[in-house]
Order: sequence, then structure tokens, then C-alpha cells
Amino acid sequence: MVGGWRRRRAAAAASASASASALDDDRRRSRPPTVASVSRARSTARDAAALGGDVNGAEMRDGARVVALRLTAGVLSTVVVRSVLAPFERMKLEYILNHSKLPLAKAVGAVFQAEGLKGFWRGNVINLMRVCPYKAINFAAFDAYRGVAVALSAGAAGAALSSKSTSKSSSPSSADAACAHSAGTHDVNKVYLAVAGAAAGITSLCTCYPMDVVRTRMLVAGGMVKYGSVGKCFASIMTKEGLSGFYRGFLPALFALTPNGAVYYTMYDHLKSNRLRTLEKEAAERAERAAAAAGKAGKRGNGAKGAVIEMEAPHAIRVEQGYMMLFGAVAGCAAEFSTYPFEVIRRRMQMQMGTSSVSSAVGMKALRRMTKTLRVILNSRGIPGLYAGCVPGIAQVLPSAALGYYSYEMFKIVLDVD
Repeated sequence: MVGGWRRRRAAAAASASASASALDDDRRRSRPPTVASVSRARSTARDAAALGGDVNGAEMRDGARVVALRLTAGVLSTVVVRSVLAPFERMKLEYILNHSKLPLAKAVGAVFQAEGLKGFWRGNVINLMRVCPYKAINFAAFDAYRGVAVALSAGAAGAALSSKSTSKSSSPSSADAACAHSAGTHDVNKVYLAVAGAAAGITSLCTCYPMDVVRTRMLVAGGMVKYGSVGKCFASIMTKEGLSGFYRGFLPALFALTPNGAVYYTMYDHLKSNRLRTLEKEAAERAERAAAAAGKAGKRGNGAKGAVIEMEAPHAIRVEQGYMMLFGAVAGCAAEFSTYPFEVIRRRMQMQMGTSSVSSAVGMKALRRMTKTLRVILNSRGIPGLYAGCVPGIAQVLPSAALGYYSYEMFKIVLDVD
């Protein structure tokens, strides 16, 4: 036990030393260390400190602070990404809400001519007021629901072990108890985890959806003149349409939530698995070449007795970070394209006014309105009408993935959190 602990301490110290050496090497070559290398070095240094016994029980109490800092980094990253890519979102909504039929280049010119450069950021503040709480609520809700998933998984594992021990007519051993604890804390049931993710998405959608309706009303042609401010828009909807008016178009948004996640993770997992197979094949080929070279050196003999053939040390094969971001972007494009018609229908329904009720938001009336809106779009513009603004919408996925990753890592470094 002690020997294993010492080996882990030595490995962690060596890893931290290697990371520090890499940073020093960057400095010696007059190259600034990258965001990823700094983050990696700090992470390994803290792991080494933990294994060395330098971290006391206070670290457990700092868990909430770490979560809060990570959430802050995520929110700040979202602000950067949404602000930089706001022109893409503005042009997408120009096609959906204002029914622009101009080619993209001419539509961009029309917005610039009518509103100037600031027109491309119109509605961005309202959007940030929606997405920042959405991210925070989603993060907190998933953490809470994941706790339930862990408890249910632990209960299932304990029941399985109890059944197993009963069938053997003996009490469960300490090893079985340890397995049950491990199952409860690490091996979370994937179905429970998926349900937790879906529940977190629904919770954040329900909470932040009213701001999405307000944003749509403000961005439609004449909306700023009609309402004047976000507060007046809220008051107008509440007075004339009631609380359920803030949930117009909620049903198609809810319908899009599950298939969007399913398409994304299915595509992402498929691309990642293919890349892993390629890397494993390449590693096997390198091992075969190294073994063949070692065999030839052994057969030659003459003076090669003391020759050493460098063999590649076995290590866990991981997909490169660049490929991970690329796969995320491709999966994001596929998910966006597959569920895009729901967004078009949702935006059109958000513009509908008049008295409203709960049924018209999530009940049978909402379903009838949704199918009616779909028929109107198909009759007026056909299938292409369901993909109005799709090009600028999908074009922002790749830069969003890259910018989101690097800005998140940068803010984690600034906030001193791993």
C-alpha cells in the first residue's frame, strides 16, 4: 500500500516537472506558452500537490468556490462568443423574422445601410440576458439532477449486490461494498445520466424562455419603435397576453431539445470512435515496425549486441484536441441543421399575438398552432422556407466551438481555477 502511494507521488511529481519543463522550454525558445500548456501545467502541479499530501481538508470546503469559478469562466466565455458572433445571429434572424429574400451579401449590405455597424449587434444585450442565466441554470440543474442519478445508480448497484449475496446465502464482503460505493460515485447509469441532462435542459428552457420571446418581439421590423425598451415589452406582453404569452412557440422548442442532443452526441461519438480506431491502427503498425527492426538488429549480431532499439512506451490513446474541436463543430452543424425547422416555426409562433392560455402554450392548442404555422410556411415558401437563415446560423458553429474552448481556458487561467 505504502509502496503504491509512493509510486503515485513520484509519478505525479514527474508529471508536474515535465509540464514545468515544457513551459521553460517555450520560454527558452522565445515562444509564449499556449493557453492549453499553461492550463495543463497548473492542473498537473495541483495533482502532484494533492498526492504529496500538501492539500488539507479545507480543499473539500473549497469545492463550491471551484464550481462557482468554473461557472463564471463559462458565463464569461459565453459573453465573448455571443458578442463576437452576434452578426451571424442577427443575419439569421433577419431571414426568419423579417422574411428577407436577398442573397446573404446583399442582405448584409441592406442591414448596414439601414442601421449602420451597430445594427449587427442589435438585440445582443437581450440575447446575453437570456443565454447567461440559461447556462448558469443548466449547470446548476444538471449538478442537482446528476446527484439524483448517482443515488439511483448506487441504489441499483446495492440491490444487485444484495441479490447476489442472497443467492450465495452469505453477507456481502467489504469488496462488494466498495464496488457498490464505486458504482454510486463513478459508474453512473447512462440512462439516468441522459434523463438528468434532458431534465436540466428543460429546466433552463422553462426558466429563460420568456426572454427569448421578448428578444424576438424586439428584433422584428418595427419592434424597437413599438416597444421602446425591454421593460415595456415585458409589460405589454403581460398586460395584453398574460403569463402564457411569454411561452408562445415553447412546444417546438421543447420538441427540438431531445433530437438536437441525440444528433449531436451520436455524430460526435461516431467521429471520435473512427479517429480512435485510426490512432489504434497507427500505434499497432508502429509497434510492428519497431518489433521487426529489433528482430533484424538481433539477427545481424556483428557489433550490434549492445544496440538498443527504442520502443514506443505504451500509453493511453487519446484523440487530439484539434480533432475534438473539429468533431464538436461538425456534430454541432449536423444537430443545428436537423432541428432548424423547429427554430423557424418557434420564431414565427413567438410573433403571434392575442390572448393566450396554458393550452395555447403547451397543450393541444399549441400543437394545432404549430402544425398550422408549419402549413403556412410550406404553402408560402416550400421546404426552403423551413431553412430560412440556415447559412449564417450554421456558419457560426465552427468559430463558436473554437472561440468558446480557448476563451473558457483563458478565463479559467485568469480566475485561477482548473
